[in-house]
Amino acid sequence: MLADQFDSARTALKILVQKSPNSGQAEYWAGLLALRTGHADDAVRYLRASQKMVDNPYTDEALALAYYSARQFKLFVASMSRASQNLPDNFAPYYYLGRYYVSVEVADFQQAETLLTKAVKFSPQDARSLYYLALCQESQGDLERAETNYKLVFSLPKSNTRYFALAELGVAHVDLSTNRGTEALAYAQKAAAALPEEAEGHTILAKLYTTAGDTQMAIREWKATESLDPTNTSALYNLYRLYLKSGDETLAKETLQQYKALSKLYGSS
Repeated sequence: MLADQFDSARTALKILVQKSPNSGQAEYWAGLLALRTGHADDAVRYLRASQKMVDNPYTDEALALAYYSARQFKLFVASMSRASQNLPDNFAPYYYLGRYYVSVEVADFQQAETLLTKAVKFSPQDARSLYYLALCQESQGDLERAETNYKLVFSLPKSNTRYFALAELGVAHVDLSTNRGTEALAYAQKAAAALPEEAEGHTILAKLYTTAGDTQMAIREWKATESLDPTNTSALYNLYRLYLKSGDETLAKETLQQYKALSKLYGSS
């Protein structure tokens, strides 16, 4: 079905080239199609050609995303910054730049917060921008504002269930950090049910069950964390301690050996 849609798009592009050969439109849409189908280098080539024909800020935005897909991050920042200057009321360039600065490779949460604040200003109904703004605030220790913004996601139309659940996970994390175990457990359980593939939800549940003395549930959640994040040495170490506590010395010994071997490769988390 999707392949048929792409074939139809390619046919339409050929017609557009014939009708408007120098407008830059065909190159623009060809670039978007290449980006959508995972051909980042082709997307860059088409979109740069379109940009040379017509100076369009939306082309800057699309070209920036193509650069990001091609892992040309400096060019991504330059093109997306240009798009934000030429489209000052459009939330998208601020959102994409903010997401870049949130990323593990950069982790500049102060800069990300500035950009995402603008994204939320211009699109207050965008759950993604609001969620990542809260994440920046949490990462900088501003837990009160982080919790407020996480909970604001709940008031938005529930069109994006993933970000709704991620916001629940964020509230659970804040509650855990502020020693509100009961509230944290309720939010973490809902988040883990909605996002079973997110290791963080299981990690929070494991910590809460450990504190509550529910060893078997804690073991279950640490095992889920370790399965989803095999490099998480903390999960293995906590499993080792829980196996010891439950009297299973064989499993405790095996897990300790795994922990030591993994720690040599990835360090202790």
